[in-house]
Amino acid sequence: MVIPKGMKTDILDTLADSMSKISPYPERQHYENVAKALVEKHPSLKEPGSGKGWYGWFHSLKFKLGNYRQKLSAAGCPEVRVNKRIGEDAKGSRVKKSKKGEVHYCPDPPEGLSAEDMEGKRKMIEVEMLKKDLDHQQIEELMSATFSKRRKEIVGDQPLIGDVMTRWPAMFCERQVRAEFKRIVSTDLLESFLNGLDDLVPRLLEVYEAVTKSGKKPALKAILDCVKKDVSRRAENSKIGHQVLCLQ
Repeated sequence: MVIPKGMKTDILDTLADSMSKISPYPERQHYENVAKALVEKHPSLKEPGSGKGWYGWFHSLKFKLGNYRQKLSAAGCPEVRVNKRIGEDAKGSRVKKSKKGEVHYCPDPPEGLSAEDMEGKRKMIEVEMLKKDLDHQQIEELMSATFSKRRKEIVGDQPLIGDVMTRWPAMFCERQVRAEFKRIVSTDLLESFLNGLDDLVPRLLEVYEAVTKSGKKPALKAILDCVKKDVSRRAENSKIGHQVLCLQ
């Protein structure tokens, strides 16, 4: 099938718009997946004489999304505009693409909130953090409302940590460290850490065991002995429970 130029442009525009809503900076694999899905759903769009049938769409989509990013930048999209090289910055490397897993890298401001409104809320956070008894619920609401402004400052201006601590003191509380992490990647930081730690436990126990065999760290040996007893007791209880179920 010979695809008219206008139709191909419309298809690429639609795909670029949909992809940019997820991330303006897709990886190669993402382009390939979209191109494959396109020709699989619409076999008539396969390229004649091409083994894969989607490779031309892959390249066209890359160029189209590059042009689309320029339009987003001109329209003021924060996540794309922050990468624009202006003046002296054009000489150096300025790459602020969102990292893998970052869902809200540099989001747009909340609807109905102006820059002045968010600055007022930021000052309210400063005042609240001076109190002895913090209202964590209010701080959470204010931090969520000012997330866009905070990300724009951190990603775009690259301030010193001391300046961030001065302007956003709540960000350095344990509760807000977890909350900010979840705002950016939509994942609970503590849960992610504990899951990763669980994967490392067998190897860590091997390292600890090797240390105690050399006669060092007697306190660590006592802990390991308690762990072994606990594991043995649980295994025995599980075995008994299994036997009881079999008898029933």
